[in-house]
Amino acid sequence: VKKERFARPPLGGNAKVLPQGGYPIPPAELVVGPFGGELLLAISSMIDPLREDFNSMKEDLNSMKKDLNSVKNDLNSVKEDMQETKERVKKVELTLENKVLPRLNTIEACYISTFNRYKEHVETYDSMKQDIYIIKKVVAEHSEKLQKLA
Repeated sequence: VKKERFARPPLGGNAKVLPQGGYPIPPAELVVGPFGGELLLAISSMIDPLREDFNSMKEDLNSMKKDLNSVKNDLNSVKEDMQETKERVKKVELTLENKVLPRLNTIEACYISTFNRYKEHVETYDSMKQDIYIIKKVVAEHSEKLQKLA
């Protein structure tokens, strides 16, 4: 079953049956009529600027589509770069975890044990320093006495 639309003619008259999705066909007296086609020319002159605006909008839309495609391409490029960066970061994390941190822990353990040894004996160093000073003084005194005896 074909659906039909009815339209009222602009200046009265009988309703015309429109084809599916079609436009109303104006009565013959409006096309030529007493004005000799002036109405048709007037309508046409009103439609022309609308067509120009529509064409301009189509051009703008096409331009925006191109810009949008460019942005999409740029975004895809950024996504690829981001994926590469993620892969590199993952490799760096694995290197840190498996190679650098164990070696750093070994170095830290070595420094800590050395520090603890020095810390334990630092008090004896002051005592040894005083002892050496006293020994030097005694040796100097004995050297003087020996020279006097000689």
